[in-house]
Amino acid sequence: MSGVRVDREGSTITVVSERGAARLRRLARAAAEVTISGYGEAELVPLTVEHLRAWRFDAVRMTLFVDASELASYSPEFRREWTLWLLNAVHDLAMVYVLGDARAIFTGVPASGVILSDLVRGVRDRNAYEEKKREVVWDN
Repeated sequence: MSGVRVDREGSTITVVSERGAARLRRLARAAAEVTISGYGEAELVPLTVEHLRAWRFDAVRMTLFVDASELASYSPEFRREWTLWLLNAVHDLAMVYVLGDARAIFTGVPASGVILSDLVRGVRDRNAYEEKKREVVWDN
């Protein structure tokens, strides 16, 4: 994973590549948020999900929020890597809310849309996304 680094500032972890970044924040015991910006490169995914995996196993079932509103574009490999991780984590996740283009993270493998359609919810409106985060954090 040449050119990928991990920065930590307080409780925020940021995985940075040459053209993009994924910032992770744990919102509650069973909730986390990933904010993806710039260009979605496949190299971002392994370190991002490594941290999510550690948080996921601490929770019964985690709700994941993905803010992809600043994702300019992404490689097919980025989408495939996210999709494979979601398929492997499907029983450990309560729900995934994506602000922006939800297809960026869950349609990278044939038929994955059928399997993940009940798990992944696209949210187009920032206010609705933030309200859903507040509800989930409050419940946790």
